[in-house]
Amino acid sequence: MAVGLANTLVPALFLGAGSGVYLFVVLIPMIGVLLSGPNDVLMRVFVLGVGVLAFATMPIVFVNAPPVLDGTGAQKFLFASSAIGVALFGSFFALYYRWLVDQAESDLAAANARSERLLLNVLPQPIAERLKAEESSLAERIDEVTVLFVDLVDSTVLGELLSADEWVALLDEVFTSFDDLTDELGLEKVATIGDSYFAVAGLDSDGSDHMKRAVDMALAMRQEIAGWEVAGYGPLTARFGLASGPVVAGVIGKRKFRYDLWGDTVNTASRMESLSEPGMIQVTAHIQRSLADRYSFQARGHILVKGKGPMETFYLLGPRSNADTGLTETAGMTG
Repeated sequence: MAVGLANTLVPALFLGAGSGVYLFVVLIPMIGVLLSGPNDVLMRVFVLGVGVLAFATMPIVFVNAPPVLDGTGAQKFLFASSAIGVALFGSFFALYYRWLVDQAESDLAAANARSERLLLNVLPQPIAERLKAEESSLAERIDEVTVLFVDLVDSTVLGELLSADEWVALLDEVFTSFDDLTDELGLEKVATIGDSYFAVAGLDSDGSDHMKRAVDMALAMRQEIAGWEVAGYGPLTARFGLASGPVVAGVIGKRKFRYDLWGDTVNTASRMESLSEPGMIQVTAHIQRSLADRYSFQARGHILVKGKGPMETFYLLGPRSNADTGLTETAGMTG
């Protein structure tokens, strides 16, 4: 303000109000307001008050131009150039600050988009929307989903064969390829637990084909793993387990929270995986009966499942048209 007033008052003192130099005073309150801090209310009031007072007072205090300038072309030129200068300077300043605001809003939008992507990497979209809406309860019961567990075989051996960095890099590459498959087939990754991958199909609004998507995911994962080979060990293998049924899904806690599933279906899918054989996809009888017309299965018979007792289970072989005809096909078996 001091610099602005000095640069206006001194020329006005010598050139008079008729020169139009005093018009530059109109910029002082505008610039002062634009440069004030977000909470400088009193400063804005003061700046506006001084600027308006100076603008109203100068034509009264400095009325006439010097006789040598009064009424000449130079006076008219000074007045016109002052008016044009004020307009151009004010417009430039306003446009510059508009550009700064646009840049800030663009940066904020980009930051919000990054935050949104990070949030959706942790939570399914419906849960993320409810979290942003600050809902108190982020848990819900879902009547029918298909849960998939995958566990790499011989992780202890691989952990000893590879250095820590190599082992983590391998897991990262394999699980990243699994992430791509979940996006492609419409599943939701729930978690990675050590060398295990936990995903679910059917959380979305249109979850009618969750079983098909989950078994397609398991088959795609098995094919993906077959392409990985570790020097000194050989090709990677994994065990797969699937189960369908109701779950409770949601977020608990305030710090380092994560989306999780609970219920007998989750436990059963985990047991299907842990009791499976390397390279095999073990499913419950419920999944086999539901998909028998589209996929081929091999009966494994009844196995003892902790917490469940004897259960009839099946190995998923593949789509019926591509199934290995050398294996016993029991697609029509109802158990």
